[in-house]
Amino acid sequence: MGGILMNIAYGFDPKSKDDPYIAEALEVQHAFEVVLLPGAFLVERIPLLKYVPAWMPGAGFKRFAEYYRNATYSAQRKPFNFATDAMRRMISEKNEVQPCVTTKMVDSLPDADDPMYAEVKDDLMIILGASYMAGVDSTTGVLSMFITAMATYPEVQEKAQAEMDKIVGPGRLPDFGDRNDLIYIKALIIELLRWHQIAPFAMPHKTTEDDFYDGYFIPKGTIVLGNAWAVLHDPDVFENPMEFIPERYIKNGNFNDDLINPLDFAFGYGRRICPGRYLAMDMLYLAIASILSMFEILPPKDATGAPVKIELSFGDGAIPVPEPFEVMIRPRSNVTEKVIQSLSE
Repeated sequence: MGGILMNIAYGFDPKSKDDPYIAEALEVQHAFEVVLLPGAFLVERIPLLKYVPAWMPGAGFKRFAEYYRNATYSAQRKPFNFATDAMRRMISEKNEVQPCVTTKMVDSLPDADDPMYAEVKDDLMIILGASYMAGVDSTTGVLSMFITAMATYPEVQEKAQAEMDKIVGPGRLPDFGDRNDLIYIKALIIELLRWHQIAPFAMPHKTTEDDFYDGYFIPKGTIVLGNAWAVLHDPDVFENPMEFIPERYIKNGNFNDDLINPLDFAFGYGRRICPGRYLAMDMLYLAIASILSMFEILPPKDATGAPVKIELSFGDGAIPVPEPFEVMIRPRSNVTEKVIQSLSE
């Protein structure tokens, strides 16, 4: 997924997960998860420490901040420079420029002698960097939970694949033209975002003025966290909320809009809602529909051949991404195996 985001943002196609641009993005993502954890640094309990020099004991947060400030700038600058250098080279050679967000946005920059040029260019670098750094772990985490759900709920996988066979057939991959007809697949993806949120509290917000809510006074400047997990696992709204049941989003053969839609919570709220939410949903649709059309996902087996229940564990970061776990993934048939082989040629 990081490669897809990199290609969209910068027109660069990394060949492996060890690509240095991807590695830098993951390093910055790790720092982001650390700083979101309450109490991660001693200065949060002893505010006086913010005045001590960085070399003193207890001021490790300053060294951490300095290191990751530079790492973040590097992760934003390097791929941006790669894209703009490639753009200039292709233009000078009179070749077609690789289309990407960078090449589109660079054309809108002020002239180099404009006083606003440097500021606007820095803003563009930051926006592009955030667009792919924020999506690397989050999209992968959702797909990990999808794999878990399919191995844990085989009856759901069977229904999804039956719909896939009826609408798409076994000889090709699904595309966006199939999307509106794949009602169960849509319900499955929506239920996936309800069942497990990658960002259950989204980004912290701060009130800009005094407010009242449900009889509670909320002073200006209060840090507010939206608890999506509680809303989307409310037993008064969702029957058996801890179970993965896509059918709850289907009514009379159509998508059920009567229930709370997780899309109103999964990508944050207000002015700081995720700007890449539409791209994320498109990527999830293509990935999940393609996997279901081509592969069968099974739980691992023990020495006797009996299926083993998947026990998930999660890292200690603010974004709950599953630790590595075992499943079996195999082509659904000889036909799908040939399709897979043709795609790799």
